Amino acid sequence: MILAGLAPESLALCFFSALNILLGAVYTLWLSSRTVLGAWSSHLRGTTDLSFADLFLLLLLSGLTLLLGLFAHRSVQLLTAAG
Repeated sequence: MILAGLAPESLALCFFSALNILLGAVYTLWLSSRTVLGAWSSHLRGTTDLSFADLFLLLLLSGLTLLLGLFAHRSVQLLTAAG
């Protein structure tokens, strides 16, 4: 939407902005691919996956984030009333 509004004003700036977004997305995909699917080094051989405590905290925080997102209006009301 921003690029559509920018296009009538400056086509060159719109082009470079779109190119920047595209190159940023390509770099992000490349970097995440190298990070996630890269070769294991000998220093990481002894690592384990998530422990029960890590998984518990991950699920708890994810659930709270989901609740705050679903009930955003109520959350904002509670925060503004407290402040």
